[in-house]
Amino acid sequence: MSFDSLRLAPIALPLCLACLTAAGCDSDGPGTAEQGTAERGTAEQGTAEQSTETASGDGHGDGDGDDPFDVLLRADRAFDGIDTLWAPAAVGLRDGRLAYAGTDQPELSGERELELGDATILPGFVDLHIHLGDPGLHLQAIQTLLAQGVTATRDLGGELNSLAALREGIANAQIVGPDLYIAGPHVTAPGGHPEGTIYQGLPAEIVAMLVRTPTTIEAAWAVVGELAEREVDVVKLVYTNVGGLPRLDEVVLAEAITAAHEFGLTVNVHTDTLADAATATAFGADGIEHGAGFGQGLTPVGVGEAVLTPTLGVCRALAKDVSGCPTATPLLEAWRAGELRLGIGTDAEIPGAPQWSFGNAYAQELAHFVADGWTVLETLRLATSESAQALGRIDGSRYRDEAGALAPGLRANVVVVAGDATVDIAAVAEVRYVVKDGAVVVEP
Repeated sequence: MSFDSLRLAPIALPLCLACLTAAGCDSDGPGTAEQGTAERGTAEQGTAEQSTETASGDGHGDGDGDDPFDVLLRADRAFDGIDTLWAPAAVGLRDGRLAYAGTDQPELSGERELELGDATILPGFVDLHIHLGDPGLHLQAIQTLLAQGVTATRDLGGELNSLAALREGIANAQIVGPDLYIAGPHVTAPGGHPEGTIYQGLPAEIVAMLVRTPTTIEAAWAVVGELAEREVDVVKLVYTNVGGLPRLDEVVLAEAITAAHEFGLTVNVHTDTLADAATATAFGADGIEHGAGFGQGLTPVGVGEAVLTPTLGVCRALAKDVSGCPTATPLLEAWRAGELRLGIGTDAEIPGAPQWSFGNAYAQELAHFVADGWTVLETLRLATSESAQALGRIDGSRYRDEAGALAPGLRANVVVVAGDATVDIAAVAEVRYVVKDGAVVVEP
């Protein structure tokens, strides 16, 4: 795998938090799911057999013009991330955008042509829940994510200065990496998770960078106002008393959500029970992290209109007894009926746990969905167009309007995997090429 085309220009990443690598768990801990705001896509949902069309001679975009594409990808198949398969397939890129996606045609040409053979072309993957952790390792982490085909991701708890600098470097093309959406510090109760769990014992000055602990309505508005001024993309609240630890007062929770919406921000809430999920969504939470009822199996009850990102694999990777870990099986029928919004998030990386790292977690997460009864195409849809709906900026821009599917006019964020990923989810672990904004940034 080559990273020769990664433009890793110098950028200030302040405050090395090397001590966090010894924390032993990620900032949310094994448990439930992640989200953001979302609106349902326009395509109808259903099983792969019900909703996926195989095209046999059509395509979308400028496939008839005389001008060659900047890059032309040809493969045995492609999936648009919504409901359409092409076989054989071609995807043409021009000026950083998708110019053609459809069935391969002999008249198509490109300045650079990649004949991929037995491979599958897909939209770039989206990981809605990560923690980049130590700023000194940020560049390595985003390179690893990109090599797994992740072209957009969201950090849901970390040191704000370094994350904002990294986000700016990516946005300004100083650094090639996945589009980065950030929450900054967790907003939690004094002594609550993660302050009283994985951050316990850290120097106070470091903990102060990683959490905010409002206890009054005024403090909730002040904290959210600070985060809005720093232009975070989402506010991360923690509403759980797991282990008997303190949790946010219900009034503070409600006011923080109200304040975030007033400032134009979405809100994701970490919960661990159905009752807490119901409370958070009743107050308007846009996403429920790790789901609800951890240890009981996930269920759509209590989630409401929020986007659920059931981080299935982190528990299965770390628990000695996986029988209490969440499962996606109870979610399937509600999602197929359009009654539940879902996305893919890994909760990686777990310091000290190589079995759940940026280099392997994403493919495992998708495999868990298939093992829990989802079709491969349903899972790929979650990983691309569905998860794209959950990402947004404080300025109102939405990732779903820019990328997440193979459709002309969208940004050319594309991943190519070896083999037939439309029938074998294991193929997503075999990433061969990654295209970011029209440039081939990862290749053999």
